[in-house]
Amino acid sequence: MITKKYLLPCLALLAFATACSKEKSVSEEDRMAAEKAAEEYMMAETTFEHVFQVVNREAGQQGDLNGFKNEEGDLDTRGNCPQTNLNLAGNGVFPATFELDFGAGCADGDFPLMAGKITAVFNGLLLSPGTSISLSFTDFVHNGNAVSGAYEIKNEGKDNDGFFTFSSTIDGQITTAAGKSFAYQASTMTKKTQGGDTNFFTDGLSGILDDVWSTTRDAVLTTSEGVVVNISTPNAIKNPITCVWPVSGFFALDISNPAVTGSIDFGDGGCDDKALLTIGDYSVELDL
Repeated sequence: MITKKYLLPCLALLAFATACSKEKSVSEEDRMAAEKAAEEYMMAETTFEHVFQVVNREAGQQGDLNGFKNEEGDLDTRGNCPQTNLNLAGNGVFPATFELDFGAGCADGDFPLMAGKITAVFNGLLLSPGTSISLSFTDFVHNGNAVSGAYEIKNEGKDNDGFFTFSSTIDGQITTAAGKSFAYQASTMTKKTQGGDTNFFTDGLSGILDDVWSTTRDAVLTTSEGVVVNISTPNAIKNPITCVWPVSGFFALDISNPAVTGSIDFGDGGCDDKALLTIGDYSVELDL
């Protein structure tokens, strides 16, 4: 949902270091088209980011996937949402099929209501460089919107700064409750910039809740109206696992029709469901 809240034109400086006098004026029709494109993009962005976070969180509690065990074995620290089931290969190792079942619909307080199943196939340990994870969806619904397609994640190991790094590709489709469908393709690099030295088996639940992720993404969205939006990430998006929403960073948007550019800015670190869409000399607050 987008709440129309007109803000000062100079707020565009959050995303672009340009003077207000140089910002392009856009028509009301173009504004509305750009808002619709941004709304569908943020729906896709939020949906697949939540999928990544919930799979990573649940896999992090499985010793056979995480590589750590304690005497109590694998514990469910998050209630019964989702129900999880792990099947190892015949040799007791990999590939391992990890199923997250949200049933007819459940929410655990961190994420919106989800239903259906996510199936993740691991060819190695979650934290082992080179491990790939293939995600598929069965009747999966996120916050009322049906999700389908392919999602591939790869553990790239630690980067030069010592951060655990994952790359991913998405070729997905989302169908809203109103029956509108749009396509989303993305290539993403995600780094765990905090919490890389702790996990569930070393520090309990706090070893998961100290994780902070930094994400850059190049993506193409084809909206339900056939508008093509190209997305890049000049300033990495920050996602603490304790906040369901991004807390800082911004995306740059290049929209084909209307032919305009803009940005979606997530602020300066506060945890809320707000972002600022800027198109030319026009800004509007988004409810994520």
